Amino acid sequence: MIDALDQRIGRVVTREELLARVRWSPLTARRLDAHIQRIREVLGPEAVETVPRRGWIMRRPLAA
Repeated sequence: MIDALDQRIGRVVTREELLARVRWSPLTARRLDAHIQRIREVLGPEAVETVPRRGWIMRRPLAA
């Protein structure tokens, strides 16, 4: 999931795109939200921005 965000730095990644990308786990919308929160905890709150009704934007690459 983080790869999908990292590959599209500065562009919106929709919930549907992330749910389709993660096929190894029965990911629900609530679990997806929890994963996004965990990414923010690890990388900092500014790393992933929520775009209401659209998805998320990764604001900085993982490897700087």
